[in-house]
Parts: sequence; structure tokens; C-alpha cells
Amino acid sequence: LETANALQDSPYYQESLANFYANTREWEKAIPVYEKIVNNHGCLGWEGQECWIRAHLQLAKAYEEVGEGSGAVEYYTRLLEIWKEADPDLPALLEARSGLERLPASS
Repeated sequence: LETANALQDSPYYQESLANFYANTREWEKAIPVYEKIVNNHGCLGWEGQECWIRAHLQLAKAYEEVGEGSGAVEYYTRLLEIWKEADPDLPALLEARSGLERLPASS
């Protein structure tokens, strides 16, 4: 996965690598990869948008895992803003709202 990322700047490869790091609880490695997806592939209306949207939620969770509440709040909030017109019962939105409820407002 690291080789694939070095060869091609693709949110699909980046998401695979970030998810590997998250699944192995290597949060410090997952965070910069998720940040790269969020910052470099952001927009709606293209086939990679699912990776981009999901990266907001995963990044928030990663920040929560390392105790960086302000980062978690930022990305949970961004996801809710991106999908402000979405169906309110989407699992990702429910998860983001739940994350914000867990964290102190001034994290």
C-alpha cells in the first residue's frame, strides 16, 4: 500500500493505506493520510467523493483516538456541513453527531 501511494496520488490508494493504519491502530500514521485525502481530493460530483467524505469521519475518529478533541470536533463538524442537506439518518451523520456529543465543546 505504501508503494502504491508513492507511485500514484489517488484517494483510493490513500484510503486503503489510511484504513490499514486505522485497523492496526496506528493513528499517528493514519492521520496524515486521511488529511491528504481531505485536503487534496475535496469536492462533490466525482467518483472519488465517497473516499473524500468518508475520510472526514475517519479522520475525526483518529483524532479522537489520539486525544486531540479539537481535531475530532473540526472534522465531525465538516462532515455535518458537507452533508447538511442529506437524509438525517445516514449512518455517517449519526456517527458524527454522536462523536460531537461525546466531546467537550471546547476540545
